[in-house]
Amino acid sequence: MDRKQTYIGLLDAFRQSVIDPINPFTVDNPDVLVYNGRSLTGLYIPLKKEQDNPDLLLRRLFLSRLSMSKAVNTLLILAEESMHSFDNMPEVKAAFDKVYFYENERDLLNFLRDDIQQRTPIKSTIRRQRMRRFWGTIDFIEKHGIVLQDGYERMPAREELRVNSWSNPNKERHSRIAEYIHPYLVTSKNKTKQTFKEGYEDLMTVTTMFNYSMSDGILKNNTEADDTFMYLNAEGVEDVMKNVMNLRTMVFLGYLPGRIRLDYDLTGLRDQYYRFMKEKKYL
Repeated sequence: MDRKQTYIGLLDAFRQSVIDPINPFTVDNPDVLVYNGRSLTGLYIPLKKEQDNPDLLLRRLFLSRLSMSKAVNTLLILAEESMHSFDNMPEVKAAFDKVYFYENERDLLNFLRDDIQQRTPIKSTIRRQRMRRFWGTIDFIEKHGIVLQDGYERMPAREELRVNSWSNPNKERHSRIAEYIHPYLVTSKNKTKQTFKEGYEDLMTVTTMFNYSMSDGILKNNTEADDTFMYLNAEGVEDVMKNVMNLRTMVFLGYLPGRIRLDYDLTGLRDQYYRFMKEKKYL
């Protein structure tokens, strides 16, 4: 499947479509948004890394779904090179409204002229809760700023964050840079020359699977995550903040970013944060 040529064909057939769409909440999006005159469909064409690690694809799917209009349908497109990538992973295919096996561009365009029915819409309460936490954290940052201590000390990872894989429920995933002892989830990220996606993608994936469980395409809140204070202690936090979308993505995941040393009063910051969120009725 020639992505570039397929994109050209989609734009010719559906002129109100968008290639590589962006949204104001996360860097995760479908590859294409197609509008056929009646309905809007997000197309997801798995990258090689998403074929190797389907949890990356599921994170991209659900973070984009949480941040986009509920009216957007989702279509997983499997071309020859990815046709059998998810054969033994029913959870992956169940997460999409429809799975399409690509053979040629003409058939794909004809398929998209018909409407796709949503199979597993996300509950409005889940969407509302995510958005309220996002805007509350943005409001908190604007009112109180971000803690930027001189120097940086990595938090000792006594208890690594461990979650169940969405694509393979029998498999466990973990993050070596995230320490989780309820009600604290503290991530310590050293400065890196990697791009934001390269440096934070695994953390984004594991955090998404901490915030929610997913079964048969249905997303459910993890109640333990609801009252967990999530702090991103990043040595290069200024680099993250240079691109507002990178900052917004981490906030959308639930993190309050900053740079602190081991002696910082994290309990005091947590109390201040939750007091603010409750007073402003974000929680």
